[in-house]
Amino acid sequence: MLGNIEVIGGFKFEGLHRWPEAFESVSYLRERHRHTFTVRIGWKVTHEDRDIEFLHASDMVKKEYLGPLLNQSDVALLGTRSCETIAREIAVLAASHGYVTFVEVFEDNNMGARLT
Repeated sequence: MLGNIEVIGGFKFEGLHRWPEAFESVSYLRERHRHTFTVRIGWKVTHEDRDIEFLHASDMVKKEYLGPLLNQSDVALLGTRSCETIAREIAVLAASHGYVTFVEVFEDNNMGARLT
């Protein structure tokens, strides 16, 4: 018997943010800067026949999260949100589409945060 099954969806978006309390060694992060953010979301499923349609669920979460944040150039204005904050906010929205097992948010597909 196999263990738990989860489906994984996600999306990418361009965003601007800043870290006002950045350490001196990375003080440039205090200024607004741009990243391509990659989001991955895991949802627990109970069977192998698309318990959750991850394309639909991912698209809905993307629209719900980014809708109020996008400027006219389709860039998300994130203020001082960190990857950790973005992951938490997205987890809350994603939970309305099923049981969330994790959310990952990466900056430039390199470093980021994972919420479980």
